[in-house]
Amino acid sequence: MSDNNYDRDKLSWREIDALKNKSRHVKNDSKDDLSSFQKREEASAKKALESLFEPKKSKREALDWKKLEKLAGGDFSKQASLFVKKHGMPREWDDLLKLLDHQDHDFVLSVLDHLRKRSTHQSKGKLDLCESKLRILKLTADHPEVIKQIDLLFDLFATRD
Repeated sequence: MSDNNYDRDKLSWREIDALKNKSRHVKNDSKDDLSSFQKREEASAKKALESLFEPKKSKREALDWKKLEKLAGGDFSKQASLFVKKHGMPREWDDLLKLLDHQDHDFVLSVLDHLRKRSTHQSKGKLDLCESKLRILKLTADHPEVIKQIDLLFDLFATRD
């Protein structure tokens, strides 16, 4: 008779699983419950993977860019315009930041547009550096559309924090 009583007190596997799933100490395996750290790690890995497939500078383009980086003022603006005409707008974030030194307002607006499009894939540190450079540009810019676009970028960066 004691054997019969013992069998009735045992839980079935289904009941054990149900209790285990109700426990607060058991983590759910759902993807919705990813921590912010895991989300950042996943985004970082995705960005690294995408960068592997992104086209790199050609040798000629790298040589032209190296020459361009050494220039300043009017010479820089003229050569930067020629560089963009020949090779297109640079794909690298730091190169785009350098092009903000251009003297033509329309050119700077184009660079700001490219920065806006690429800002989603940038780290917090790079966005902070860009924001610092844009603050200086805003102080020195005299074109209202440039100032307006800079303010829009500031708003965009603020929503990413």
